[in-house]
Amino acid sequence: MKPHNEAPSTLCVIWQTAQGQQTDFERQFLCDVVLAATPHEAIFDAASCQTPAENAVVVYSSFDAHPPTALLAYLARSPGHSLVHTGDERLQHDWSHYRAARVVFRSYYDPRQRQNHVFTLPLGFQSGFLNEVGPVALDAKDMIWCFAGQLKSHRKKMVAVLSTFSPNKVHLTSQWSDPEAIAPTAMAALYARTIFAPCPFGFRNPDSFRVMESLEGGCIPVVLSFLGEDYFRFIYGTHPFIVARSWASAAAEMRGLLADPERLRERQVAVSNWYARFKSDLALDVRDILQGAVREDLRSSQFRFQHEGMKPATVRRYFLYFGRGPIRRLFRRFALILS
Repeated sequence: MKPHNEAPSTLCVIWQTAQGQQTDFERQFLCDVVLAATPHEAIFDAASCQTPAENAVVVYSSFDAHPPTALLAYLARSPGHSLVHTGDERLQHDWSHYRAARVVFRSYYDPRQRQNHVFTLPLGFQSGFLNEVGPVALDAKDMIWCFAGQLKSHRKKMVAVLSTFSPNKVHLTSQWSDPEAIAPTAMAALYARTIFAPCPFGFRNPDSFRVMESLEGGCIPVVLSFLGEDYFRFIYGTHPFIVARSWASAAAEMRGLLADPERLRERQVAVSNWYARFKSDLALDVRDILQGAVREDLRSSQFRFQHEGMKPATVRRYFLYFGRGPIRRLFRRFALILS
């Protein structure tokens, strides 16, 4: 089916998420970026599953292996519904109910998920990071790199390797949603002063909110490859990030750019321009998908890459990395040590 040229009617988007952080955390990203081109009415049902959802988009969040029974019953009585599923960082969620949805948008790419109507979105950013001012010029940046978060896994190596670059800013926390964390508006201001944003893996997955939060501040994201591939091409398409096999090689590429101010300026401008197009294309594609467009008609290269999938050997590694049991835990530890 092709996207039509008629003016779209207002879509009902029902948030079946608990009041507070579960609803508020990504609301700005979903409303002001993902659904920016889609006329919609947002209804917040506080996970009560009471608002009729026929032909509506239902937003829910779950990291659990099985969706709540009440939600499944709600979806079963809602013909024509579409889904926005946030969460599932461990890639262990039972997504058999996706088959009944018209369209599914989810966070965290899983190459084992190959249904044509399922599309993976970036994690996005926490509400409060949206840049409503405009592009941040390189001349406004007086910090080489910054990092705020927990110092775990290969992040210790990251901080040790990158500490040779100064000035920098490191703010450590001890837990997710730490009360000592830097507030979103203050962190956004810090990114606006920073050239590079190292973006280590999240708790289990290579994607993190840090990527788009730093892009909003005009930073150049620095990421590692994952299980032998550039994971982020499946999330951001043909992107201009620094993608390295290790933090040592990432530091070498950063050093090369810092030694060539003109090339650094060109890279930072290229990232800013690419990001503006990425958000615009994403919003238009989400609108068109909800109207019936197919992948071949879309602007966003990440959706094409998702459909093509990863190499079979990488998919097998996913079963190990995201599985359970002692062998899988050893594999995860080994994969992180290599980075």
